[in-house]
Amino acid sequence: MFESQGVHATSTNPLHIHGPWFKDNTGRTVTLRGVNLSGASKMPVGCPSHQVEGFLDSDGTEISFVGRPFPLEDADEHLARLKHWGFNFLRFVVTWESIEHAGPGKYDYEFFDYLIKVFYKCKKYGFK
Repeated sequence: MFESQGVHATSTNPLHIHGPWFKDNTGRTVTLRGVNLSGASKMPVGCPSHQVEGFLDSDGTEISFVGRPFPLEDADEHLARLKHWGFNFLRFVVTWESIEHAGPGKYDYEFFDYLIKVFYKCKKYGFK
């Protein structure tokens, strides 16, 4: 579906800005067709925003954002669908709370590992 001679706009080559345009490494103008990957990424897994009881009571140590915007095992299904629909660009929402929810300087390295795995999958599908 995305076969072409040379470098396609969905390749993994970086883009640059020339005037008001995004350009690929051959100088062609690239149109980004993007989507926000998930608004649900702003909430921890298993912590629905409509439940007020205990919402702010946690010290952050039991909170996890691993699996936001989707479980890693479901990534291929979602990314293939987005690519099939013609998207070539993703806005990947990462909140500061998802990185440092246990307090200042207490980083969630498990979430970092998850993000890296998802980003590699995004790259595999040619997303920018």
